[in-house]
Formats: sequence, C-alpha cells, structure tokens
Amino acid sequence: MTRTTDKPLRIMLVAGEVSGDRFGAQLMSSLRCALTRPISFMGVGGAAMSAQGLNSLHSINDTAVVGIWDVVKRLPLLLRRIRETAEFALHESPDALVLIDSPDFTHRVAKRVRAHNKMIPIIAYVAPSVWAWRRHRATRMRAYIDHIMVLLPFEEEVFRRAKGPACTYVGHPALEEVPTLQDGEAFRKRHDINTDEHVVALLPGSRRGEVERHVDRFVEAGLRLRELTGDVRLVLLGREEVRPLLESKQSNWCGKVLLLFGEEERIGLFGAANAALVAVGTAVLELGLARVPMVVGLREHAFNAYLGARLLRTPSLSLVNLVLDAPATEEYLQEELEKEKVAAALQRILTPPGRERILGHLDEFCAMMSIGSSVPSERAARTVLEIVGDANRSG
Repeated sequence: MTRTTDKPLRIMLVAGEVSGDRFGAQLMSSLRCALTRPISFMGVGGAAMSAQGLNSLHSINDTAVVGIWDVVKRLPLLLRRIRETAEFALHESPDALVLIDSPDFTHRVAKRVRAHNKMIPIIAYVAPSVWAWRRHRATRMRAYIDHIMVLLPFEEEVFRRAKGPACTYVGHPALEEVPTLQDGEAFRKRHDINTDEHVVALLPGSRRGEVERHVDRFVEAGLRLRELTGDVRLVLLGREEVRPLLESKQSNWCGKVLLLFGEEERIGLFGAANAALVAVGTAVLELGLARVPMVVGLREHAFNAYLGARLLRTPSLSLVNLVLDAPATEEYLQEELEKEKVAAALQRILTPPGRERILGHLDEFCAMMSIGSSVPSERAARTVLEIVGDANRSG
C-alpha cells in the first residue's frame, strides 16, 4: 500500500551474507519506488545495500558462516553481533524488521527483539530450509516471526502444512537479473574469448570457509576437463570478500584460469557460460534461471557432513533438482568431489546428448520458477508495506 504522510517510514533490514545483501538491495530500491513518503533504512548489510543508503552496523563478513562447525569456530563473534543487532533494533523501534536469510544469525536477532518488544512487525525474507531438515522449526517460528516471504514455489504449501507463520510466495530475486544474450557476447568480447571456445564457470562459493574447501578441487577438475576437451576457457568467479585468498592461489594456476570479481562480470559470465561447476547454494538456482548446464559440488567439514547425513530429508542438495523433483543436475559430495569424476561430468554436459537433456530440464525449471510479468522485489515490497499498514491499523 502507498503511504502519503510526510513522516519517514523506518525499515530495519538484517542480512547475514552476500546473497542476502543483493536481495536486500533490490528490496530497498523497490520499497523506495513504492512510496510517496520518505523512507529510511538501517541495519546490517554489505556493499549492495550500502549503495542503496544503508550504513551497516558491522561487516557482513562477521556473520557469513555455513554449517555448524563454522558457527562453533566463530561463536563469540556471532553472539556479540546478535546481541548488538537486537539491542539496536530495540533502541530504534523501526516500523518493521526484515530478516534476510542466514537464519543462524537473523532468527536469533528476532527472538531477542520479540522477547522485549512484541509490537515491531518481524518479517523473514527467504525461508529456512525446513523442507530439508528440522521441519519442527516452521511451527516454532510463529513465536518470533510474523510473516515469511518465500522464494521457491513449493515453500508456501510446506509452511502451511507445518503450521508455520503466515507466508507469501514472492518469487526469487534472481529472476530480476537473468543475463541476456548481449551480456554473454559483451563478456566474451571483453575477455577476448572466441565464439567457438567453451566457457566453463567455476563457482566455489561466497564464504571464506567454503571457498577454502572447494577452490583447489574445482580448479583441478577444470584443468582436467581442458585436457579432455581442449577448447575450454576456465573462469573462476570470486567475491570481493575472498579476493586475497583467491589471488594468493592464482600463481598456482599458471595463467590457465581467468579470475574475475564483481557484479558485471557475474552477469556476463552467466550469459556466456556453456557449463559450470558450482558449490551448493544460491548460485545453483541463479545458473538454472540463466539456463547454464551445471555440475554441483560440495565439500564440507567432516562434522557438518556427519550431521547432514543424519538429518537431511531431501534426495538432493541442488535447488534445481528440488524444484523439479528430478535428478536434473549431477552432484558430487565429499570424497566424490574429485577431478576425474567431475571433469567427466562436465564433459557430458558440454556435448550431446547430455547437453540437450539438461537444457530440457532447465527449460522446465525456468517455467516452474516464473511469476509472469511480476517482479519479485516489488512483490516483496508490497508485502512489507501491507504488513506495516496492518500493524499500524491494529496498533
């Protein structure tokens, strides 16, 4: 709903990692466009949200962790950031608190805020994967989350059946930045890549821990693919947050891997890539929407892998496979993530009939993820404003 008063709407957003930072920036832009009244933002975010006017309380790198082992290693810092963020929310008392993904961090902030102030509407943007493990979380979330904006088409029904908080499917923000043919052509021209060369993207993750576990194995598999196929240009895409780590390894690749950073390069690479080796996570879905055939890999700390094997309730870790409910993308986990197997899998999706098979799956995936002419961040912004309006009327 559009507000007409001159009093600024005050929205606090809390993102805990890089993908959430991008989603938060898109939401901020859409909220600003949806209002005729002033709006101010506060909270936690990264570079993208800062570009939209957010002064982050702390670095997003402090909370970008994956798996229980990473949480344990950084527990004192995480606990301090949770406490500081919650105390800030309670002091500022914003019109709404929007939590973006990273439930190990953001939901603990929500619990602290709700315990001391029940009047602040708390909205979760990106649902925790209750369909994969710990389904009971959905019901427990009702105590501290008022509404969830979900990104995957099956999640509304999952939360309804699990008796979770009220839920709205808004679509995945990656739908707003699907690369075009022109993006791919510009990328090849910018990096002097011939049209007959296969571009293979290597995406080892965004957090330092997962990059450390994946990058050497990904590069080894890519180099082995070059030996098998020949006309392959390997491009490793990194986040600025892990630039020093990746640049320290660059000399080991003997100039055979192009290392790139930045949003323009990401969009261009997704438009140009013929195939990708990608770590489990949001990038799997983004590549799927860009129709890039991929192989999915995961190398976890042994303790996280042990817990995952005992607790996970899904047949796959690939979001493409989960949406399709079919084994569209090959996965190589733990010790299976080794160069010979992965290189052979990449070779299969670069050549017929494997390529045609996976492109057919990706066409179906894109159709299932489509929300027509709607824009996900605009739908999310409307949902936030409706909730704020309802809270104001009930107050």
